[in-house]
Amino acid sequence: MSFLDQVAADNANVFMNDAEFAAPLDVKYDGVIYAGIPVVLTRLKQSKLPVPVTDRTEGLRKLSATAHFLLSDLGGVKPEEGAWIFIEDGTALGGKFMRRYKVVTSADNMGMLALELEAVAD
Repeated sequence: MSFLDQVAADNANVFMNDAEFAAPLDVKYDGVIYAGIPVVLTRLKQSKLPVPVTDRTEGLRKLSATAHFLLSDLGGVKPEEGAWIFIEDGTALGGKFMRRYKVVTSADNMGMLALELEAVAD
């Protein structure tokens, strides 16, 4: 087994193991839903949004997060910086809630995607 084969096996069987690190979540990117793929989603911090021109955003916060998943689980498509991606985040009104994130950075590290994300949270 080559080094790259071993890395791919470790990515799938260790890092994306849903019994250890990952959770099976629905992800929607570019109009395509990828159901139940293993995702490691880490919410890093929440910070207050800048003072708005109007008071309609009062109480909202910017949520920063990092998501890791396998490139192959997204059909080999690497999300572009500045694009929107939706990741399952609990339930709302009896169905799955998909939080909308903006892709800040997108990196492919030997088949493992690492996305820095931002969202608006209340």
